[in-house]
Amino acid sequence: MSSLSAAVHETNERSKRMEDGINTLTLLLAGGVKSPCRPSAAKKQRTEESESDNTTSNTTSVAVRDAFRTMSSGVAVQNHTSFTEAGSWTINKFVANVIKSRQFSGANGFCGNIKSSNRKRYRHVYDGLVALANDSEKQYFNPNKAPVWDAHHSHPGDVDRDLWFRQLDQVVIRLSTTLTRQYLKRKARVQKKEGEPDEQLLARYNKLLNSQKTSLGSVGNLIETVMAAEKKGHW
Repeated sequence: MSSLSAAVHETNERSKRMEDGINTLTLLLAGGVKSPCRPSAAKKQRTEESESDNTTSNTTSVAVRDAFRTMSSGVAVQNHTSFTEAGSWTINKFVANVIKSRQFSGANGFCGNIKSSNRKRYRHVYDGLVALANDSEKQYFNPNKAPVWDAHHSHPGDVDRDLWFRQLDQVVIRLSTTLTRQYLKRKARVQKKEGEPDEQLLARYNKLLNSQKTSLGSVGNLIETVMAAEKKGHW
């Protein structure tokens, strides 16, 4: 049933993206006429039937180019990504896929149709990275800021898409390292036993650091368990 539900959800998402693409293309081709996928209750009659064939041809040609660029940019058509196996991904891959599929941490559909417990862990990681990012780095976690054209299809003034995502990768590497070490230190403190000397904290932290895995699922679980332990006041 879970597999069937996921398949149905994926089919619905693809249908929605196709419909959005058709709407975008139709609007640009017809100068504002809505797609038959979503017919308007009050349809307007077209009275401008005396347009020349040349004018229509030129307008259509320009509209097709604009429509292609708009649809390719992801404004109407989003990349579909399955987050079912995201727990084994690197944090870099996870963040890149979140941005490419234009998802927001606070949205109900964040990471698609996965278990709520996994979604919660993934949000802990993503929100933790955003909280650590400085003002210039926060743009990399806003899907609306991500460029959609690579160097081979760029237009004057467009940002190189490949370069932008390489920069995103570097930002995530730094922030994920900081985030993981931050929670390992908190874990070392919350595991401290009564009467234990402070010198043991460093030794415990180093031991935790050497054994900590860097996958998204492992870091998400670390954050969740540390937060729960701190709430209880003990490990």
